[in-house]
Amino acid sequence: MTLLDRHVPVVTWTEPEGIATRGTLVVIPGRGEQGVHYERFGRRVAADGYRVHAVADPTVDAALTAAQISAQLTGSGTASPRILVGSDAGALFAAGLAAAGEV
Repeated sequence: MTLLDRHVPVVTWTEPEGIATRGTLVVIPGRGEQGVHYERFGRRVAADGYRVHAVADPTVDAALTAAQISAQLTGSGTASPRILVGSDAGALFAAGLAAAGEV
């Protein structure tokens, strides 16, 4: 089974219990990366009170990535500010979404 053969889940790290959520970050991986590659980053930022979601690689399935981003930014309980963080191709994808007015 390859990455193309299966659904790629969103990986989420949450703020510690008792800490108010300060915002929502959506991490868009670079080419060939997966959300789990951002474990250290996600855990560290979540420890500061942010809810962090890492989505699918946009170079593999752009439609899936866009849908995952939309779900994480518009879902119930999503805290503001809402921030996109991208690496490599993920940053380019985020810029494209912003330029097109999709986020």
